[in-house]
Amino acid sequence: MGADLKTLMRKISYFMSLCVFFLACFSNYAYATSTLSYWFATKDMDLGNIVIYHPVSQNTYSYINLLGYGSENSAVINYIADAASAWADGLDISLRANTSNSYSDNAFVVTVASADGVNALGISLNDNQAGYTDIAGRYDSGIDTVLTPSGESVNVCEFTTGIPVYVEYEESQVENTIAHEIGHALGWYGHSNVRSMLMYRYSSSVTAPKSSDINHLKQIYDEYR
Repeated sequence: MGADLKTLMRKISYFMSLCVFFLACFSNYAYATSTLSYWFATKDMDLGNIVIYHPVSQNTYSYINLLGYGSENSAVINYIADAASAWADGLDISLRANTSNSYSDNAFVVTVASADGVNALGISLNDNQAGYTDIAGRYDSGIDTVLTPSGESVNVCEFTTGIPVYVEYEESQVENTIAHEIGHALGWYGHSNVRSMLMYRYSSSVTAPKSSDINHLKQIYDEYR
């Protein structure tokens, strides 16, 4: 009888050890946080590290050109189309032009105007700004938390509506500004400190997203969209 009891106790002990092992594995799995392969954005002092993506349903864009008709109008339309195409191809998403200017119908709506025209819309740009993308209140509170390669926490969010983009027309930098602001409208929060990137914080001669600009966002679209 004593031997049977010892055998039973050994079996119970073994079973309990297995339970503890599987509970530990499940706990580690449940609370595991994935690490991103790329991260090039500066951290916002108030909001920290954020990256945002558009759901599949938000797959169109539109534009409002307040410069009038003629060569400027055609050039701006081409700049917007080229930038949207470059970002869409890089992110491997569908993004096509739309005739509606409603924010609920589009991923983003780009408005290009003179400095006075931008001010008339209630958008105040400082001397260092040529464009502004308004994402405030247009994304959810976060669907996941991941880590940068250096171990910093990143809040992954989803846009809930289309994004207004405002660009001041300055011929020397408008192409760069349009492509840069569309990057923000697609979820590139913050800026890069790398001068060769489109999402560098200051205007430059770069007019299309580089591989680093794309990789920063593509890893999010590939995983969550």
